[in-house]
Amino acid sequence: KNILFGDSSGASDDRLVFGAGTDLQIYHDGSNSIISDQGSGALRLLTDGLEVKNNAANEDLAKFTDGGSVELYHNNVKKIETTADGVDIAGDISLTGGSGWRIHVDGNNELVFSYGTATVAKIGTNGAITSENDVTAFGTVA
Repeated sequence: KNILFGDSSGASDDRLVFGAGTDLQIYHDGSNSIISDQGSGALRLLTDGLEVKNNAANEDLAKFTDGGSVELYHNNVKKIETTADGVDIAGDISLTGGSGWRIHVDGNNELVFSYGTATVAKIGTNGAITSENDVTAFGTVA
């Protein structure tokens, strides 16, 4: 059975309210659909899996699998996935906080460390390390 409220874009304040007082509310504020947890505990979603999609339901935003992976998408392309061994990342890694550092894999499958637009060092598929500048080493260098 449906519960239908009036137009909440105007002066009305139609809300579904659950719990003591206003612990949990579901409503539309005229611009956004809101689930508001005002209670003392956490808002929990209990499920074997959760998929977050765009409004048209034709693009993935995030997927959460019980006992498995978490996947995050950008423009319907999987960019980050947790695995049993760690994390898989598709694309470059940019370190924020004003650091300017960037780590990516180039067309030669070399791991490239950049600062700003300048390449600082590369690690080749054979393990060879090359640097664009002087290298300071500590300990034994073979």
